Amino acid sequence: MMETDPKIIVALLSLVSTLVVTLALLRWRKSKGRTSVFATDTSLEDIGLSAISALGDTRSPNRIDGHTELRPTWGSRIFGPAIAFVVLLNIEATQLFEALGISDNVIQFWIICALFLLLTYTVIQLNVFQRVVYNTTAIACVGIDVRRQDRSLTDLVDIKVHDKRPALVLTFVDQPTLYIPKFISQRARFISDMEAIITANRARGLSVPPEGLVARMGF
Repeated sequence: MMETDPKIIVALLSLVSTLVVTLALLRWRKSKGRTSVFATDTSLEDIGLSAISALGDTRSPNRIDGHTELRPTWGSRIFGPAIAFVVLLNIEATQLFEALGISDNVIQFWIICALFLLLTYTVIQLNVFQRVVYNTTAIACVGIDVRRQDRSLTDLVDIKVHDKRPALVLTFVDQPTLYIPKFISQRARFISDMEAIITANRARGLSVPPEGLVARMGF
């Protein structure tokens, strides 16, 4: 009787385990809904990073003259940049530059400086500038795009998680799409408020407009 190679058994078990975990992950992600912080995660690593970035979601919103102001979660403001900083410190820069065909030490130095400057800029944006301010008729987002973005909520018709960017996408009938930080405090409340406005707007006959070329390309 022919003996079974242990390596084949291990490979089959590994394949079956991967398939089971993947199916369970997809089922679990779907149960969370399309606006969950985990909606676009495709691996356990993604889920872990999302969970870390969402820490501090219980922070109470600030109210300014009848407006609700929401800031990024503490997870995204502190733990996210800390993880990125550790990765930058431990990255094998030599191999990376060799793969990119960059051998000049001066250019390598400035690229590393640029990466740290970008991380510093992100930390400042998250902790000082980034916020969402809204009431029942208008919304403003600061810090995710270069300029402050203002929209009227009178023609808001959809909200979902962006497929590629860490952002919530608000779709309007006659206004440009608005991108909101994905990891924002009181996220569930914010989404509930937006969905209530969407329901009211759709009851008035408004509907989601056809996607333009830019949206279809995933930007």
